[in-house]
Amino acid sequence: MNPFLDLITQRLQTARDEDRFRHLRAVKPCPGGRCEINGNMCVDFSSNDYLGLAEHPALIRASQHWSERLGAGSRGSRLVTGTVEETLFLEARIALWKGTEGALILGSGYNANVGLLRAFAEKGALFIGDKLNHASLNLGCQSVGVEFKRYKHNDLNHLESILKNATSTPLKLIVSDTVFSMDGDIADVPALRALAEKYNAMLYLDDAHASGLFNVHGKGLGGSHAPYEIVMGTCSKAFGSYGAYVGCSATLRDFFINSCSSFIYTTALPPAVHGAIHAALDIFQFDEGAQRRERVFQHAQTLCQNLKTLGFDTGDTVTPIVPVMMGENATAVAFSQKLLDAGFLGVAIRSPTVPLHKARLRLSVSAAHSANDITALIEFFKIVEPPVLS
Repeated sequence: MNPFLDLITQRLQTARDEDRFRHLRAVKPCPGGRCEINGNMCVDFSSNDYLGLAEHPALIRASQHWSERLGAGSRGSRLVTGTVEETLFLEARIALWKGTEGALILGSGYNANVGLLRAFAEKGALFIGDKLNHASLNLGCQSVGVEFKRYKHNDLNHLESILKNATSTPLKLIVSDTVFSMDGDIADVPALRALAEKYNAMLYLDDAHASGLFNVHGKGLGGSHAPYEIVMGTCSKAFGSYGAYVGCSATLRDFFINSCSSFIYTTALPPAVHGAIHAALDIFQFDEGAQRRERVFQHAQTLCQNLKTLGFDTGDTVTPIVPVMMGENATAVAFSQKLLDAGFLGVAIRSPTVPLHKARLRLSVSAAHSANDITALIEFFKIVEPPVLS
């Protein structure tokens, strides 16, 4: 065999042996927080559609309307022909919503994190990231010529010790998720801001899983007028659509337009996506948005409290992300299949997405779920034994 093909075959077999092999399965989305798999209807407890907006008629109508007016595709990158007046208006709306001077729409959260962080790559710079940051943040921090250190998860004393030892390094960037996507816990954003200001560092926040959920009008946990703060958020979770944005100062917006490769060299999002984002922003700021946020957090609280009472470890989550710790990969995979057999989709998350021996079911609740859906899931956990965690 070709040496590369031989290596690839070996890696795939190792993944199978370690219960890390992944495969794609066809899922048909259905209303009410449900999906169909192999002809069987399931309650979907794995999607990131926290507010249930992916199927919202207002988003669908707005997508259709923007397509009818502006076409199916954007026709080019943002710096060529891919910027229309409507996009600039939408970015101004996002900035107003986030409380930042400016905003810029990008293709996806992954592309945004990699491109935005690499734009800061400068020889002699120091990037400091939380140990449990998303993989895209880590990849962006692993830029050529940049020193990258990681501090213990949510350990601000450890972070400060790194900052203290870097007083001779003028270019420092603190990088953190605001909501950690596999654990559901949150960063102490005010404390991160204080440390950034104290040590004259920039602060980069990934607000993907907080956007639309936290604070007034769902503006999230990051975003301010401070010139040293950058906040990235995605439109593929609580927004119910796709894409990403960065909120920042006007100066930083100009910098990213000129220096962010994943912005410069990527075709702009299609008008239909911009239309859905526009409609979601409306809902966030209406009573309906507040009601959906209240419902999803009530679901999450009910589920967590009951799982803990039943002896399951759900970590420190305070969000609609509810991890159920399984320990080993094989345990998580087997438990996920039991869930599916009972009519619930709860995907097993394994290394390298999470650390070794930290496999879990990542359950996520949605405003599209009913109280009866949550009760039914709790009833399932009542008849199974919690795994023994080492």
